[in-house]
Amino acid sequence: MRKTIVQLIALLTCATLVTGCNKGDNDKETKRGESNQTKKEAQVADNVELINQIKSKYAASENVQYKDPMYNLPKDQTFVYENVSDNVWSKDVYSYLEVYYDAELTKPVTIELVEDPDNHNITLKPQSTFNYEGDEGTTHVMDGTWGTRSKFYLVQKYDFEADKMFDKPQVTVFTIKQDLTSPTLTQSVSENGYYQLEWSSVKEADYYEVYRYDVSLDYAELEFTTESTSCLSSDFKTTKDHEERFRERYKDTEIDVDKQFTMNNMIMMDTGYFVVAKTEDGRKSGMSNTCVVDDIAGMIPISKQLGQDYKFEGDTALVLPAYTVMEMLDGSTSKMVIEYHGAQVTLYEDGLIGIEAKIRNLPIEGVILYLSGMEYEDFLEDVKKVTEREDKIIVNGSRQKTEMDIPYVPADDTQEPEETKPELETESEPQTEVETEKKEETTHQANETGKIELNDDIDSTIYANNSLSEWIALNMLHHEETISLADFPEASSTESLQSAVLEAYNQNPLIDFVTYLNYDYNQNAIIVKYIHTKEESEKMQKDSLEAAAKIANEIVKDGMSDYEKEEAINNYLCENCEYNEEILNLINEDGTVAEDATEKYPNSFLPYGILVEKVGVCESYSEAFLLIAKNAGLDAVIETGRLSGVNHEWNRVKIDGSWCIIDVTNNDNPYFPNAYFNLTEETSQGLLIPDKDVIVPEKYNDYIATNGDYEYYKQNNKCAKDCKEATDMISDILQDGKVATVRVESEYTESELQNELSQLLTDIGASEANYQIYAGILRVELQ
Repeated sequence: MRKTIVQLIALLTCATLVTGCNKGDNDKETKRGESNQTKKEAQVADNVELINQIKSKYAASENVQYKDPMYNLPKDQTFVYENVSDNVWSKDVYSYLEVYYDAELTKPVTIELVEDPDNHNITLKPQSTFNYEGDEGTTHVMDGTWGTRSKFYLVQKYDFEADKMFDKPQVTVFTIKQDLTSPTLTQSVSENGYYQLEWSSVKEADYYEVYRYDVSLDYAELEFTTESTSCLSSDFKTTKDHEERFRERYKDTEIDVDKQFTMNNMIMMDTGYFVVAKTEDGRKSGMSNTCVVDDIAGMIPISKQLGQDYKFEGDTALVLPAYTVMEMLDGSTSKMVIEYHGAQVTLYEDGLIGIEAKIRNLPIEGVILYLSGMEYEDFLEDVKKVTEREDKIIVNGSRQKTEMDIPYVPADDTQEPEETKPELETESEPQTEVETEKKEETTHQANETGKIELNDDIDSTIYANNSLSEWIALNMLHHEETISLADFPEASSTESLQSAVLEAYNQNPLIDFVTYLNYDYNQNAIIVKYIHTKEESEKMQKDSLEAAAKIANEIVKDGMSDYEKEEAINNYLCENCEYNEEILNLINEDGTVAEDATEKYPNSFLPYGILVEKVGVCESYSEAFLLIAKNAGLDAVIETGRLSGVNHEWNRVKIDGSWCIIDVTNNDNPYFPNAYFNLTEETSQGLLIPDKDVIVPEKYNDYIATNGDYEYYKQNNKCAKDCKEATDMISDILQDGKVATVRVESEYTESELQNELSQLLTDIGASEANYQIYAGILRVELQ
């Protein structure tokens, strides 16, 4: 249940900057030096040194340099580069100027460069551009416009005036003004498991068209038309056409097509989608951003995995599985919770008990399980243990998904201030001194922000991977409500801005709970509202830091290895802290936390809850772990994603140079202790599914967990390769008690397990035992 960001929307359109060659690059610093009119402007100057320090820290690792953006340009916009050196005419200028339509700068746009040696200029024009034609699909045309895309990235590698290569390519983001503002599109998995698209509402739009986009062919087809601002994969034309063919084929058979039809079956990993807003009179927006399915393919269920066991034997209902295994779109598997609440139970003549249960939050055919070895009445009494287990899994895996909607482009229909109207290089007129002064004053108004008063204790905890992320984190840690981005033109790439905001907010747990976050294009600033006052937040930060340091000093001893430090932290949190049970009453049907939970128990969503009050939810555990780990000298980060089909939060920690996955919230389990202690990508597959958006994309792979030597059960010699080895270990453990838990690495069938357990009982002379399986852990308890 991560601190939720809500309603990140555009208020006004940003100032459109001068189009053309490289003039005015130093205006910002000049204007700043000349300004001495207001206290706020002085505070801006006070931040200059700090911003320069942050930028220099990351300068070597940043491959391109962003320039000031240009928004809402005409469809036929051209770019003129003047004062071009004579030496340039003998060079390949097409290698120096490029335009892309993706932030990664991998998808080029065909352009035309007109060289004019006599006037020493080069003009860049659009050539073949992308256009959509409704039901007829898409085409590439040469009409002198930028087509129907809304956003581009202009890359210049050569300084034509200085006649030399730039140290780094210069990137300028520009957007094209369309009839209507282009929507901002997001993709996700809906509460009922379907692939889902949602987009921002566009003023004046009568309806929206959803296009399926072939990324490799640069071709799109219309999938769905709606007046709503969301749709599911089940709405798509390709899905409905396939479903109709399926029904027609099997309509005269005994096959129940509704139960056989798998979900998301027409979604392809390499497919993208975009949305267009339209009016009845023919006006339309440009394309939204494109969402590519591959980015979340590991979260999209398609069908139940074949070959699962559904027959069980025992004298307790707890032998019934907590999960069924689902195949995901990318070929991976995920364990989805079986919903026993409301399950239909049947007693057969031979005493066999049948349980027909649903798969939680999935609309496909459920599972039918068979249990033998129990009296029917005993089962009905005992089954409440299974529903309690189900509730525990759902709650411990629940978090509110971080939501934000950074607008893909600024609004097209917002009136821009007169002094910021675009002045194209070929049409500009000399400005008077008064006009220049007025424009400089307007720029300062957009750049205003409070002076950051540094705090070494807090600032030393900052995690960031680029200058934009660190600047945002620094401001949010200091409870700033307006975060100016005037010195960070890379924020004009909404992808970069969104990544930086997510990383800053999620990886810096001392930031207060955010109730509102908005990107204001006009101010070029992030507007933030927090749940506590600045004074309250500062006290909670201080108390949390002191508590984390105190705990680390108490439990970490000299000479401890990284693993021993981690184990001490994990054990402390499991033994001294507890999940906020009051929030159990505020869980929605889909397992998410109701909005009023954060209002009623805000501290439980912050590290303060676990560190000071000793009660919290999954993000409180993971953030507390992070702060204690740092005090203990361990590197750790926060991970968000899904557990058992619902949102969750956990950690990654570096042990002796290897990254490992740990979920303290679920390690605090009396039946399966430390089941999520130092997993790898392989052993966590199907359990913890990361959404990969809490670290900037270019750095995420630095935290991949591949070394399984530090897994808890392996470290404690309780990790078996197969069922036979597992029962041998259990036999030894049961010599000194009645309960044994071991991890089993390989796959096995239910019959294989039961055969080995029967032999185990014979070997140790026991009459009966109960067993349970959870997250790869086998638990056996003698009766």
